[in-house]
Amino acid sequence: MAHEIRVASALPIPASAQARIRDVDERIRLDVLSRNAGRRLDAPGADLERNPGADLDEAAADREIEEVLGGAEIWFSFTWEGMHFPPAGGPLRWIQLASAGADRLLRANPPEGVTITNVSGLHATPIGEWVLSFFLMHAKQMPHAFDLQRRASWERYGVTNVRGSTVAVIGLGAIGSEVARLSQAFGARVIATRRSAQPGASAPNVDALFPMNALHEVLAQADYVALCVPYTDGTHGLIGAAEFEAMKSSAMLVNIARGPVIDWAAMHEALSAGSIAAVYTDVTVPEPLPPDDPSWHTPNLIITPHNSGNMPDYLAHAAEIFVDNLARYVADQPLRNIVSRELGY
Repeated sequence: MAHEIRVASALPIPASAQARIRDVDERIRLDVLSRNAGRRLDAPGADLERNPGADLDEAAADREIEEVLGGAEIWFSFTWEGMHFPPAGGPLRWIQLASAGADRLLRANPPEGVTITNVSGLHATPIGEWVLSFFLMHAKQMPHAFDLQRRASWERYGVTNVRGSTVAVIGLGAIGSEVARLSQAFGARVIATRRSAQPGASAPNVDALFPMNALHEVLAQADYVALCVPYTDGTHGLIGAAEFEAMKSSAMLVNIARGPVIDWAAMHEALSAGSIAAVYTDVTVPEPLPPDDPSWHTPNLIITPHNSGNMPDYLAHAAEIFVDNLARYVADQPLRNIVSRELGY
């Protein structure tokens, strides 16, 4: 028998998904860990609910997790869970993220030679629906309606339609493409940016496609803007004072990328000055947003707690992507969704 393939994860992977991972190859040993419970869940079919485990202190739990990680060839997680990477040249060969964003992992400087993959595409449906929900909330002035109800005030007010508007999708990846599809289904004109777009390029469900250097031209046309870019050095502070100035005063912006993609000081100034109608954001600076942060009370700033990618059985769906890649790994085939360290996604 060839060498044992050790897979480690600190995610509460459902028992059925654990079985799917083990069934990929008889050489696989799966260690599912929990820092909270302070023990390893490596028995077939083990899960957090049915195996409460021993009451170990947090330091002991961390030592156990780090010991297992240090011997793992493959790691499946949202991030590196605050643990130390094993040294370069150790057994670690591949990290499969359960998230699409890789920025936090890359900032931790994983060893060179370790392949990183993500679950790109998994979030397209829930986040696409979230963005359209924000568009519709703004068009129908739902925040104002909620405020009227809280004040027990029967006061009719004006609304607009998404149909006939212009939607700008900044970053036409998997999520941005779904936002474009849904926006067209609602009768909007869709324009978009893509980093790799060349003059004359086109894309499904997009009326006009632009390179990122045409950002101001795109923003100037939009009634609704959806920020769907990955967070990298190149997108940090992408939307600042000049970009808000380029937008219509009646436009609204949705951020489901990362908080620092927007210059928050410039955003507050734009909202205060009325140079943009509203910002709806599922991500913040910092994150989580402290209870005493003034952003909670900023007029026309709607905040949700990084919840747009949530869906039923999220980890089961993420594990299916992992299972597909794991089968490729053991067969020595190219992995899907490889993250570029140079590009940051």
